[in-house]
Formats: sequence, C-alpha cells, structure tokens
Amino acid sequence: MSERFASLDQRTLVIAHEINSPLAAIADCSQGVLNSLEKDRYEADLFRTYLRIIQEEVRRCKGITTSML
Repeated sequence: MSERFASLDQRTLVIAHEINSPLAAIADCSQGVLNSLEKDRYEADLFRTYLRIIQEEVRRCKGITTSML
C-alpha cells in the first residue's frame, strides 16, 4: 500500500511541475503587458507575442488536465 502512495506522490509531483511551467510563462507574459500599460507604452508586436505565448501555455495546461481526467 505504501508503494502505491509513493507512486501517487511521484505522479503528483510530475503533474505539478508540468502545470507550473506553463503557469510561470503565463504570469511572466501578463506581467510584461501590465508593465507596458502602466508606462503608457502600447507595443502591438510585443503584446501579440505575449498573447500567443499565453494562448499556447493555456492549451498546454488544458491538455495536461484533460489527460488526467
């Protein structure tokens, strides 16, 4: 039984890491957009790049959670 829990704990750590990486990218990109806006700098190309990264990472998280279900 303890081996089963150890295996579950290991999978939980892997899943947490897999989700944490895209969330870190999302947080960084959104902070970059907010920083630019707070300085009244609208940089369309930069915003487009950040939003594409955010979309990609959200899809990645959704894929991870879907595979868990």
